[in-house]
Amino acid sequence: MGASRVAPRGRAATAGVALSFALGLLPGVTAAGDHEAAPVRPASAATAGAPQPQPDPYLSHPAQDRPPTTQTLEARRDGLIAAFVEDLHLHGLGNPADRLVSQPFRRMAAGLFALQVGHASAVRLRDLPTRAARFLAAIQPRAAAGTDGSAGRIHGDYDFVMKELVSLLYRFRDAPNLLSDDAAFHLLDRGLGSYIGKRVDGELTFRIGVPLLGRIIKYPETENHVLMTFSSAYLANRFVVANPRRDPRLRLGRYREVSRFRSAAAAAERVLLEACARILRHGFWEANARPYQAMSVHALMNLHAFADSPRLRTAAHNALDYLATKFAFQSIDMRRMAPYRRNARYAARMAPYESDGVPFMFGTLVGKAPWPADFPGIGNAAGHALWASLLAYRVPRAVRPHMLGLRGRYWARMMTRFAPDDYRIGRPPRYRNAGAGKLEYVPELYFKTPTFLNSAGGRYNRYPIPGDTIVAPSSARDSDFLARPTMLLRRGHLDRFETLSQLDERVMNMPGASSPWLSDNLGVYKGFAYGYRAEAEHLAWPMQLPAAYRAHLHGHRGTTTFGHPGSRAAFAFVDLSDVPDAGFYVVLGRVSKSARGRVFRRFARGFWEIVPRHRFPDVDSLRRAVLSANPASHFRDSHRRGELHYLYRMTTGETLELDARLGAGRAACDNPIRAIWPRGARPRSDPPLPLSQLLVDRCDRHAIKRSPLLNVVEVDHDDRFTGTTIAFAPGDGQLSVIDPESGAKLYLDHRDPLTPTRVEQSPDPSE
Repeated sequence: MGASRVAPRGRAATAGVALSFALGLLPGVTAAGDHEAAPVRPASAATAGAPQPQPDPYLSHPAQDRPPTTQTLEARRDGLIAAFVEDLHLHGLGNPADRLVSQPFRRMAAGLFALQVGHASAVRLRDLPTRAARFLAAIQPRAAAGTDGSAGRIHGDYDFVMKELVSLLYRFRDAPNLLSDDAAFHLLDRGLGSYIGKRVDGELTFRIGVPLLGRIIKYPETENHVLMTFSSAYLANRFVVANPRRDPRLRLGRYREVSRFRSAAAAAERVLLEACARILRHGFWEANARPYQAMSVHALMNLHAFADSPRLRTAAHNALDYLATKFAFQSIDMRRMAPYRRNARYAARMAPYESDGVPFMFGTLVGKAPWPADFPGIGNAAGHALWASLLAYRVPRAVRPHMLGLRGRYWARMMTRFAPDDYRIGRPPRYRNAGAGKLEYVPELYFKTPTFLNSAGGRYNRYPIPGDTIVAPSSARDSDFLARPTMLLRRGHLDRFETLSQLDERVMNMPGASSPWLSDNLGVYKGFAYGYRAEAEHLAWPMQLPAAYRAHLHGHRGTTTFGHPGSRAAFAFVDLSDVPDAGFYVVLGRVSKSARGRVFRRFARGFWEIVPRHRFPDVDSLRRAVLSANPASHFRDSHRRGELHYLYRMTTGETLELDARLGAGRAACDNPIRAIWPRGARPRSDPPLPLSQLLVDRCDRHAIKRSPLLNVVEVDHDDRFTGTTIAFAPGDGQLSVIDPESGAKLYLDHRDPLTPTRVEQSPDPSE
């Protein structure tokens, strides 16, 4: 272990069963326990070396830099309105003859809302309704909805603007003094006119241009484009049918035959119902997508707020609630660093505040916003947050306290599922029969507590669609599922950063491959994480330990690394027990084998365990207990068949079997954590617990098919399973969520795409 860091970098920057609110229980398998102290032998010269104490700016940041307390939605919205109105004063609405983008319509919406509610920023906005009408009368759409993939074609991505236009049209539908009849008509006729009065089924595919050969390759349209295009077309057509302002222009000329608009809306509705149902059966296809998932969320929020079809409103509501539930357990303080699909160009961007708009949307809705001081600003994330604050969707009562981190400790397993034929070249995306055939999966694992989130970075998975439109670094493609480093995220503001090296300075992580997005980073179980680091020799530490953690390394008899003679493991300990917003210890482990085969010596491998402060009186007691519970026999040097693993006994008493070849690119079914035994079991003789009930057993295809889409279970302060399931989605269209403390419950049923239902219960009649 070096004098300044633990790990110096060597890489570049079921099935359809009816659910009740009382769900199935996992076996109680964990317990904390005291261990006999054992003498500690000196570490070898290769592992010794005590770092010098360093300043602790992160763990001791000034009070004024700490994340803000929970705010009301109104307070957060006020800040967003003020920022966008100021931007409107500085830049106006822009030139309507330019290619349309989202920003003018966000400025317009903020200003009109400020006038509507008498916001303090509205003093200089009295002429805005006139300016808005003049701007909308002159807009010239110069793009098409959907992906722009062809050479020489009109620009794509116009649906990014369409969702803004629809929000504006409906949000001020009943305020003609703000959005005049002329403004509303021009918004509809000029802004959305190309997508009303006709079916838009052709928007389910797009073509790629090939030089000299023309537009010959047809691709399935992506999820966010389908939701934005079809939701906008549906709502625009329904506006013509309803004609809520009794505008005579909507009954003349091209608008005379109302049945055409009714039929076009019905066709769009069917696609949207099936697309929403797919989300509750298999998850968002663009799982945790940066930056595209926020686009889908905005489209769904428009449907939830404005669709006049009750079943479509419910379908959108259910899809939003599913995402809110998933986000609640994959994030801490509105920050997530989850594995994702789309876009490969963002693979190297580690930034917790950039690109991903969903945290800003939910953070605004629940009033928890630990983002940088210069937010809200007027960037894209702020625009997503603005619309979330102006539309009708609110996070369910059963989900909100979990999202805010107000409750206990949870072990969460999630996955996105798909079949190769769901998105196949030459065909539209498959919704109604999605998942037919060989079912693939992208798992996510999280351990969430009030003070930290232990986050598995997922596993790279190449989606088999030939000729992806964009080839990103290291052969990752847009359609692939990309891993993130395994991370320990703590509460509080992380500062703004983007690169891997900047991530290393702030967040403890194990990256996996030198390009982390191509990694196998799934070795997380509760507070334990097992991972690797490529481009490092096997005696190195795999985790990057920020300076703030290194300053709290435990030293004993002149060393900070410890182990047993003959053991292939070395240990270190970080004492954060008295650090504000932490209150835990960190056990660090480094493992290796001496065999010279590449499978063993290519990577540094190791683990950490986060241990609550109450479990041990001090860090020295923890050190003695860990060394006593993990003798040299747990970390054998043998690499014979049957010895390709290590054993680690957690401070909970559970024992884990770890794959000694993690990251070596072997069979797809291999598991980083190969087996789990409960407290008191003998790993050499007792059978382990069913792995598929605790993790994701990649070696059991039948178990994977039975695995739930989402399963969140409660653990107590000693990390024992309490027997309470917090959230459960079997993958057949159902989701149940409960907040045990308040008694609030949520039940969604989307098994039939055409008749989605929901039940939300709160013991507080005012909610």
